[in-house]
Amino acid sequence: MKKLLKTLLAILLVIIVLAVVAYLTAGIWLKTVVSIAVPQMTKTSASLESADVSLFSGRLSLKGFKIANPDGFTNPTAFELGEISVKFEPKSLLTSKVIINEIKIDGTKVDAEISRTGNMNLMVLNNNVQQFLGNPVVSTMPSEVNNQKPASSKSAKAVVVKDLKITNSNLSFALMGKGMKVSLPNVYEKNIGEDKKETFADLVGGIFTKLTADSLKAISKAGQESVNQLLDSLAGRSKEASGFVKSLKSQMKTVF
Repeated sequence: MKKLLKTLLAILLVIIVLAVVAYLTAGIWLKTVVSIAVPQMTKTSASLESADVSLFSGRLSLKGFKIANPDGFTNPTAFELGEISVKFEPKSLLTSKVIINEIKIDGTKVDAEISRTGNMNLMVLNNNVQQFLGNPVVSTMPSEVNNQKPASSKSAKAVVVKDLKITNSNLSFALMGKGMKVSLPNVYEKNIGEDKKETFADLVGGIFTKLTADSLKAISKAGQESVNQLLDSLAGRSKEASGFVKSLKSQMKTVF
């Protein structure tokens, strides 16, 4: 009987030690997972500066999350997410549906770039993500086509996000030979995954697509403003130029 008790105590001690080690090294494992899982979606490298995980209290904090540019672009990164904080229901991790009460993403930096071949890095990355999820892409880029099947499946865990906030996002890009920086609109969404099944891959892909769409809208708006400024400077040179610019502006409304 004593031997049995000693054996049980030894097993219990090992379990406790493993639990403590897993808890203390969760951040390290998470950094490894990010560097492996995200590249499967974007087909580029990804890195995470630091991670702080508290499974028992349902808190997760990430800092310095970066997604590299695809091949053919000069800038080292396309996306940099300053801080990500997550609050979740710990008990839900053991069920088929993970409940996330809040996701906050603050200080996102988007670096848009057009390659010599005419491809835009944001579009290439977004197409890669959509292909991974099994969704149709916006445009066909032969060099980026990949026949990989989507990782998310019916057996994957569902996730519900009650509150999503993306704040203080900035976009940098070059237009007409000038470097420009614009602020992107904040994103506030609630109850993601309540109406239809969303997996973690779907959630990440949705956030990525939202940032890409907002970035493209910002570039279009900034492009219109930049062109208008150039035309206004030309219009002031003569009455003939003013009339020509006025006519040109009316035609450009269908472009932007």
